[in-house]
Amino acid sequence: MRQIKHQTVTYQIMHGDRLTASVDTKGRCRIYEPGFLPFSLYLEEEEPFVC
Repeated sequence: MRQIKHQTVTYQIMHGDRLTASVDTKGRCRIYEPGFLPFSLYLEEEEPFVC
């Protein structure tokens, strides 16, 4: 069986043209400009879904 490597996709949260945060498909989150994030935005951590 051939092993397929999955790429990590990073999503960027922008405020205009300013990078405020990023979240990737490995579950990593980084906040660059907390003052520019919407007040209703938050991160919930859950156990990974396993098939």
